[in-house]
Amino acid sequence: IQSEYKAASKNDILDSITISLWVVVGLLLLCFSFTSIQNLDGAVATLIALFLWRKYGNDNGLLQASIIFFALSVNLLWAPILFAILKEPIVLADTILTQGLLTSAGYEVERQVNAISVGNDFYITVVGACSVFNNISLGVLATVSLIVCFGGTPIRRDFFGVALICMLLILLNTIRLAVFASSSTAYHFWHNGDGAIILAATQTVIIFGVATLVAIRERPKLV
Repeated sequence: IQSEYKAASKNDILDSITISLWVVVGLLLLCFSFTSIQNLDGAVATLIALFLWRKYGNDNGLLQASIIFFALSVNLLWAPILFAILKEPIVLADTILTQGLLTSAGYEVERQVNAISVGNDFYITVVGACSVFNNISLGVLATVSLIVCFGGTPIRRDFFGVALICMLLILLNTIRLAVFASSSTAYHFWHNGDGAIILAATQTVIIFGVATLVAIRERPKLV
């Protein structure tokens, strides 16, 4: 029994080391963009995920690594492709939500397609870079990665946690765009000044805070 316990502990240690190494490789791929082409990096992550899943699907550590690489590929490749296809309706939806928030706050809003003005000869134009879509795909990546790093496996209930991240990020982005449109002074502070740092920090806290809460709850373990 003691020898079996030692063997099991050794396997757990090896699994942890394996996962850690692949996580490091994944983070390097995400942070340093080896090819300087995001879509190509995403394709590489997809191939690595498929290779690990098909070749080493029975190995606990490598199966978890394949899940992380698949989530990484979604963030780097598949989500941007989806956004490119749906860019116009997504940006229009962001604009309409912003218009609705400003109207409910008492502003007289003029909107022409993706341009919003509340008067004073100032307006903003909502473009693809203003969309919350990229942060949503990052939220999915963070959730899946943290679940795996805590030794679990994604389950159906995690959808609600991801949905909560999405709703909070959409709400924050709508407030952000409404503040931009409220005045030139607000725009320069929150878009180009110190306010941009505050907004980025808030988004990060929301993404990783909710993702951590989702990841640490009880779930089946990969065996």
